[in-house]
Amino acid sequence: MWKASWNYIPTRVNLSLKKLTSDVSCPRCGLGSESLLHLFRDCPTSVIMWSNLTEIQLIQDPNADFKQWLTLSVALLSLDSCRLFCVALWAIWGDRNARIHEKISRTGKEIADFVRNYVKEIDEAKPKVVKSSKNVKRWKHPPYQTVKINFDGAFDIKEHLSALRVVVRDNEGSVIASKSRLHEKVASAIAAEALACREASVFKTIRFEFISRSENTLAHTIATESLKNKKEFYLDWGVPIYAEARARNDSLREPD
Repeated sequence: MWKASWNYIPTRVNLSLKKLTSDVSCPRCGLGSESLLHLFRDCPTSVIMWSNLTEIQLIQDPNADFKQWLTLSVALLSLDSCRLFCVALWAIWGDRNARIHEKISRTGKEIADFVRNYVKEIDEAKPKVVKSSKNVKRWKHPPYQTVKINFDGAFDIKEHLSALRVVVRDNEGSVIASKSRLHEKVASAIAAEALACREASVFKTIRFEFISRSENTLAHTIATESLKNKKEFYLDWGVPIYAEARARNDSLREPD
């Protein structure tokens, strides 16, 4: 863009001014001198391309020079249309060079299709931003004289290795016990979760309740770290050092 705005593009007219060529005719249509304005706006191939890019409304001012046309177009177009406009200019220059050096010829519609597909590929390559919910659920304290057991399983598909983790907390949110255990030759992630469930459910009286990932972050953190480090543990009244901050955060009660 900056080269075009400063008239640094080596069109045949510009090359002629530097005594590098005597032929100033447009290599695409042969109907006019290849100036910047002719190449990017007035050449029949470019005209057809712009007519197919209906998202872009070009400035219709026959008295404007190229710099004025370029500046006004960029100023008046939306951000998305401006991006399409810039890619279209680049595609026109690429098509012009392909005709000269590779003897490849494309129609204006084909260039417009290329521009759209190129922009689409750029958009699809961008990492998708996941919008977080404003109402993120947090771990909830169990009733009085009740303990809550959170469990989670992490699975390594390459090694068929799973790490289960169990955390037991009382109604104050204090950790009574935490445990991590590794299992080899595990078939799937579902099997890893089932093993974690079995490890957590050996009690005389028990009630199961589904909770979201945001309410089970402590269990998930320990399971993931255990799988990464390939270490088992069993702790009374505590969790590993790397999970202490998460445990303290969960133990804080929401205001009534």
